[in-house]
Amino acid sequence: MSRLALEGVVQRYPQAASGREVEALRVSALQIEPGELVAVLGHNGSGKSTLLETLAFLSRPAEGR
Repeated sequence: MSRLALEGVVQRYPQAASGREVEALRVSALQIEPGELVAVLGHNGSGKSTLLETLAFLSRPAEGR
C-alpha cells in the first residue's frame, strides 16, 4: 500500500486579471511508497508548491483524489 497517492488530480486557481481559472497542476497518477525518497524539481511556476500543498492536504484539488 502506498503512503501517498494522487489519481487524476487537477488544481486550478483564479487568474486575477481575467477572472478565469488557470490550471496549475495536472497529475494523472503518482504513488510514493514508504521509505522512498522523492525530489520535486522544476522551473518557477511549474506547480511544485501546489503539488506539495495538495499532498499535505492544505488545498483540495478541483478534480481527482
